[in-house]
This record gives sequence, C-alpha cells and structure tokens, in this order.
Amino acid sequence: MKKCLFSLLVLLCPILGFGQAKLWDTSPYNYEGENGVAITRYLGSDTEVVFPADVEGQKVLAIIGVFEDKPDENVGVFGQYFNIPNRTITRIDLSQSTNLKVITDEALGHCIALKTVVWNDGLEEVGSAAFYKSSLNGIVTLPSSVKRIGMHAFSDCALIKVIEIGDQIETIRNFAFSMHDSPQLIIHSKTFPDIAENAFRKASQPRIFVEDDVVAAYRKNDKYKKLNPVFRRLSTFGKHDGDLWRTKKVQYKLSRYNWIDGVEITSYHGDETVITIPATIDGQKVVGISGKFGAGPLSSGIFGQSSAIPNTTVTAIDFSGAENLYYINQHAFAYCHGLTSIEFPKSLVEIGNYAFKGCLNNAQPLVIPDNVTTIGQSAFAWTPLHNLTIGAKVSTVGNFAFSSSGIGILHLKAPKAPTCEYSSFAFGDTGVKMTFENISYREVYRSNSRWVTYVYLNAYKKVATDVAQADVQHYRLWSSNGQVAVRSTKPMASVAMYDTMGRKLQESTKVGYEWSTNLGLGTTALVLIRFEDGQIARSKIVGKAN
Repeated sequence: MKKCLFSLLVLLCPILGFGQAKLWDTSPYNYEGENGVAITRYLGSDTEVVFPADVEGQKVLAIIGVFEDKPDENVGVFGQYFNIPNRTITRIDLSQSTNLKVITDEALGHCIALKTVVWNDGLEEVGSAAFYKSSLNGIVTLPSSVKRIGMHAFSDCALIKVIEIGDQIETIRNFAFSMHDSPQLIIHSKTFPDIAENAFRKASQPRIFVEDDVVAAYRKNDKYKKLNPVFRRLSTFGKHDGDLWRTKKVQYKLSRYNWIDGVEITSYHGDETVITIPATIDGQKVVGISGKFGAGPLSSGIFGQSSAIPNTTVTAIDFSGAENLYYINQHAFAYCHGLTSIEFPKSLVEIGNYAFKGCLNNAQPLVIPDNVTTIGQSAFAWTPLHNLTIGAKVSTVGNFAFSSSGIGILHLKAPKAPTCEYSSFAFGDTGVKMTFENISYREVYRSNSRWVTYVYLNAYKKVATDVAQADVQHYRLWSSNGQVAVRSTKPMASVAMYDTMGRKLQESTKVGYEWSTNLGLGTTALVLIRFEDGQIARSKIVGKAN
C-alpha cells in the first residue's frame, strides 16, 4: 500500500509543481508604472531557450543582466560576460513573452553562438550591447514597436547583412550598428528618427533603404547627411546591383605602370530619379561610365537618352560613393534634361566628349575635381553653369567644352593654363567674372596665347577692383557709319578687337591717341585697349549706322 502511494506521488509531483526544476531567477521590475519582474538568469541547460510571458504569476517586463561591481564583468542571463562568452545558446524565442518591453544593457550580449532570435510584439527597447558579438545573421527584422536602440546594441555582429526597423523608432545611439564595413538598414519611419553620428562607426558609407516617397527628404536631413549614407528607395531592396546596371570588363591605365582592372557601366535599368553610382558591382570596381556610340543623334547615354529622346526623370547623380571612378566617357549623361545637380568624385580623371551636354536644368555650382586632367569636346555644352570651378590638374579643355553654358563666374585652380581652343568656353558677351586660386596665376594665363583673350577681357582679382581697368576719363569709344573709333587723352600702345567667341579680329600697335576701323552694322565686338603706361581698358561695342 505504501509503495503504491509513493508511486502516485512521483507521478503527481510534476503536475502539482513539486520537484520541478527552477529555470529562471527574477527581480521586481517597474516599466512606466507597470509592475512585474525582470529575468536576471537562466538556470536551465537547453541550447534553444524559450522565454516565458510570466514567472510565478508575475509579468515578465524585462530581461536584464546582473551587474557586478566591475564594469567589464557585467553578467548576462546566461552567465556570460566580457571575457567569458556563452558558447552554447544558439536560439532565443521571445514570441511567448507578450509582456516583454525591454532587453537591457548586455543582457544577451557575448552569446557568440546565438544565430536566431524570434522576436515578440510589444518590445520597445534594445539596450546597449544587448546582442554584442552574437552570431545573428542575414536579415534581422526588429518588431515595429521598438522605439530605442542603445549603444553597441548590435556591434561586432559581423554576420548581420540587414537590420529592419519599424515606423515607431525614435532613437538610435552611437555604434548601434557598428557591425562591419557594409551594413544595410531599412527604416520604415517617415519622421527622421534621432540617429547618432557614429551609429555606423565601421562603415564608410552605409546603405539605408527608406519609403520611396521620403528618399529626397532623408537625403536633405542634416543628421543623416553626417552618416555619409547611400539612400535607396525601399522598392528597390533585394535588387542586386547587377540587376540595375549593365557593365563590361575593362582595364584603365591610371599611370604608366599602374593598370586598374574593373568594369565600365554601359547602361542603367532601374527607375530611380536620384541615381547613386556604386563603388563596385558584383565585386568589381566601377572604374568608368560610358554611353553607346552611334552616329549623330543615334548616340545615347546610360539611360538610353539622346538628342531626339532626352531623359527628363533623372534629377541628380550621386557620385560620392564611386571611389574607384576614373572616367566618364562620351554621351554618358548627355541630354538629361531633368538633371539639376552634379557632384563628382575626387577620383575622377577624365570627362569625355559630350558627357553632360544639354543638361538644361542644372542649377547648382559645378566643381571639376582637382584630379581631373581632361575635359572633352562639348562636355558641358548647353548645360547652365553660372558658377564653375576648374580643378588644379586640368591640362586639356576640348573645343566648345562649355559652349552656351552662360558661365557667370569662372574660378581657376590650375597654376598652369590648360591647353584649349578659342571656342572652348565661348564666353561671348555673358560678362563672365574670372578669378584665380592664386592671383599670381593671372599673369601665367595672360602669357598663354590661348587664354590671353579670356584673361584680358574677363579677369578679376578675388578681392578689390581689377587694377587693369583704365580710368574711363582717358578715352572715348563710339560707333558710327559702320565704323568703330577710339580717342584717348593719353597714348595707346595697342587696340585689339575680338568677336563674341573671343577670337581676335584684328590688332593695331603704336596707335597713339586715335584709332578706327570698320565694323558691320549690328555686329557686336569686344575692344581691348592697352595704354603705354601699362593700364588696360575693355569695352563692348555694337556697329551702328549713325
């Protein structure tokens, strides 16, 4: 009889709760006025752990580590800490923890074998170093309820490719995603969550996907600019770079003994309005961009655009991440009528013929980077460039390179005057103001037979009034009866006349006090007068009948 009773008790103990192994240590916890408990230690031995909704009738509101006196020995719920990681836990299931709000600092960090977390709906905070050095991998999709992500929350999780964050996120702290050098982040929020400047410390250019209708707004946000990200439309997520671009393998001769292997972009097959040129495609460096070469109007750029069928949808080209780009070839971005801004990478060396011809709506200042050596024929013809800076190493400027571009201010950084044709800039009568990186460069350009016309007619100091301007009281210039004439109160050494393209029409020396020549009715000319005392005067004149 006693033996039967004992056997019955053995069977009933697990049901009644007697003798059942204790799995959790807890401590009282209050979250925003709600009382419950926090799990402080797991006492079991499973490698795949399911966290409960409550322990002994108390809601589980948090998972916290046990914090010792030594900051480097803060112990997580599996007994792991800074220099003794947990090597057994592979999977954590939080789906049943329906009351869980917080995973606190280092609670689940240092679990170096942890590959999978099944999240619970309702989680609001992921604390500092909460998953530090775990083996979470692939795409980590946090619950949409998460509002705050702490410092180093996912630091050194080298296998994570993408972290997806919901629309309730408010704060992302420093080093939160310091995982590796090429993280990707999906943000569903349209309200610009507060993000720390060093959130992606190890990444030189993180890729951030946001809702399609707020891409432009994110790009303009000052806090996000500091991250130096590449913003992409969420609708393009999952598309491989190889799906967006067509390329061909090339070798680029950077110098006599330095050949670079890479690819050249030949066409684009996405639908974005702001185009980001990648640094690599399928692991190959993007060294160049080239259009398709046909005859006349059949030549087309990387969007298939041509003079007959312009592209009106692309509004900006982002080269900032194209750190290996050395050349932009013929027609690549020509006839992009919708293009409003262009910012080149520092690595760029060559800009080819017609590369940006006819980009009719450009409204921003253009800077040709210091590494550029060659600007091709008609490269920016018919592209508005009110403010243009030409870099320090430019040595060749092709014919009509800036024809009909309406240049108002031209700043020259090259100490040596680039080789160019008279019509390269086609200043005409636009009244361009020419300045120099160093005022001593002006004399270098004046002594150059190709630049002398531009400099005498347009050169200015960076500061003060041009000393070469003669006092107007010394001479009078007029046109009458198909002639132009100059009369001066002091002797003139020479008078030269140029057409509106800057080409010299004629020049007379040892002129004295009077000079005249024929000028067709309605013809506009630029007159340059050099006085014997070294002063220079310039004026525009139109041929008149009387």
